[in-house]
Amino acid sequence: MWILYLIIVVYAFVILFGLLELLFFILPIKSLKHCEIHETFEPPNFYIKSLAFHMHTEFSYDSLGKPEDIEYARKHQGIDYVIITDHENTHYKCFENDNTIVGLERKITTKDGIVGGLVEVEDLKVVVHPFKRKYFWRLPKDKDLIVELIDLRDALINAKFSLFWRYMASIIPKIFLKNRIYRFYAPSLKTEHYIKKYFEQGWRNYVIGGLDHHVKIYIREVGIRLLIPPYITSFAMLRNFVYSENPFKDKSDIIKSLKQGQCIISYVDRPSLFYEENGYICGYLPYKNTFTIAYEDGIPTKTILGDYMKLKKPSKPAIFVAYSYMFNIKNLYFGVKPIAISNVFFGI
Repeated sequence: MWILYLIIVVYAFVILFGLLELLFFILPIKSLKHCEIHETFEPPNFYIKSLAFHMHTEFSYDSLGKPEDIEYARKHQGIDYVIITDHENTHYKCFENDNTIVGLERKITTKDGIVGGLVEVEDLKVVVHPFKRKYFWRLPKDKDLIVELIDLRDALINAKFSLFWRYMASIIPKIFLKNRIYRFYAPSLKTEHYIKKYFEQGWRNYVIGGLDHHVKIYIREVGIRLLIPPYITSFAMLRNFVYSENPFKDKSDIIKSLKQGQCIISYVDRPSLFYEENGYICGYLPYKNTFTIAYEDGIPTKTILGDYMKLKKPSKPAIFVAYSYMFNIKNLYFGVKPIAISNVFFGI
């Protein structure tokens, strides 16, 4: 009799695990109506570089990562540039190379306590952790500030329950998909939530995606190197693409493009493009099964189906989010995943 019970338990486990695998691929589901379809066009020949922003190393009091680990992960994931932002110091400059840019992260304090977090890289200033209660920005929102719209570490912590079941469901698919598996975690990061927060706080500044990566456990012996969490994972989950009409001659051109808002936050390793041209916002996406949603004041106002978008510049500040999906049945789209977030486009 116990053998029968064991068989039933095994079958039940297989069915439940199979269901979990299925949900991993087909959730979330979006219902889209009144979608626009735009004609194809030839995008400009931009120069594009990938960029990982907001990294901590052993020179931060709360991280153990080594410069060689940064460089190994950068090469492994094909990242062109990494911006190092250790706490209150620029000691990493001793290890700086052609692919690293060194800044620092500092808490801004007054007699009332912490009034914000700021990363400074040359003359670039980025407000970090803007939606974390401890770091709410309580200073003037100057136009030259960039806002860290997505802080990967904060987003992962806030989505820990959703990520847990996705992680469990990804154990077998990861064998075949390898690092591509991480794009299936993106729906848990609540992109729309942070866009809403951005507008609620009254921001109208350009945005960037940050990793805020800290290595908490580091073990190294002969032939063994263990990082928890590994830099490679963060690099695979989030990066930025910086674009320009002119070649990037040196690292200062990267900073210049960021200050001009020529930056796309991306959950995938293929660059999407959102840019302004002759009073239109144009978008070009790297996948076929895609759509884009325009968020004005944090509210979805328009959906464009397909991998091309050419939309008259909105009358309100807007952020565009590109999504991919696995398949659709009429107005239902399955396996929807955010793939890219545009910078802010201001109204006329």
